[in-house]
Amino acid sequence: MNRIENRDNLIHNRGAEQAIGDGTLVRVDPELSQEAGFRWPVLISQEVASVAAPTQEEQQLGQSLEGRLWGMLWMARVAINAADPSDDAAPFEVMFRNESIGLWVCIDTAGSPAIRIVRSEEYIQKGQNHSSA
Repeated sequence: MNRIENRDNLIHNRGAEQAIGDGTLVRVDPELSQEAGFRWPVLISQEVASVAAPTQEEQQLGQSLEGRLWGMLWMARVAINAADPSDDAAPFEVMFRNESIGLWVCIDTAGSPAIRIVRSEEYIQKGQNHSSA
């Protein structure tokens, strides 16, 4: 992954720990990530974390953060497996709140290897912005 844009902050090949420390990225529970088949840590942007979190009403209907994250991780794995092996990122979609949410799963091998998942609006690939902003 080359760059991820989050609101006014731009992550440019930064270490995962620094991004977690400043709150730009959130670490997914390692046990959940491993159960979904990921060997590397999985980090999600604050934007992804906020749309994945079920509302109180959705919780009353049986939705949970863990269940939503599991579904997102599964779809990310499917996207990685379907992507060209030379690509370091792949787009995919999930349904949250009856809305299709565009996400990118990015394989980050700079520094400590990690998987990063960001909203389409946050993703910039090799200098080309894939957002409407």
